[in-house]
Amino acid sequence: MDSTASVPSLSSDEEAKIFKELHGIFDKLFKWLLAIIAFKNTSMGEALFTAHPKLINSGVLAIVLHFLGWLLGTTLQSHVRNFLPILTCIEVLLASAASISALLLISPLIAWLSFPLWVAVFAVIAHYCYQHLYKMTLSAVSETVKKLIESYRAANSFNTSPAYSSSGMQFTL
Repeated sequence: MDSTASVPSLSSDEEAKIFKELHGIFDKLFKWLLAIIAFKNTSMGEALFTAHPKLINSGVLAIVLHFLGWLLGTTLQSHVRNFLPILTCIEVLLASAASISALLLISPLIAWLSFPLWVAVFAVIAHYCYQHLYKMTLSAVSETVKKLIESYRAANSFNTSPAYSSSGMQFTL
């Protein structure tokens, strides 16, 4: 990885597009959260949330996790190209947590039955992310070592004093 490489700058059109997407995400997030609050303040919603107090927590958690994954995907995909597969994995994991939380609202039995499937998905995604990070780390370390060796060779090739032989060994007098 080149330490002198700069982060690619976005054009004003790309920035405007990302800003519009983020505006849409936050707009929908706040509409969903306000809808939950509005429903809670109705007589039917108050009765439902009184009978099932964990229902509002699960609903808000599912909504926030879903929008967090969407927000991460929108903002980071334009800046971090190397981590796009890992970002996709994070979005899938957030979506799985949101779906478990949403299923807890509908039927706890279905949620607990689908939980092992999501654990298996998590294991596969964790393995994939580990392999991807391992490959990226190996390539970064090998590039760094190659650059260090090249810079060392370049620094030693300029050393042409008479105290050194052609083989690079120093003679002492």
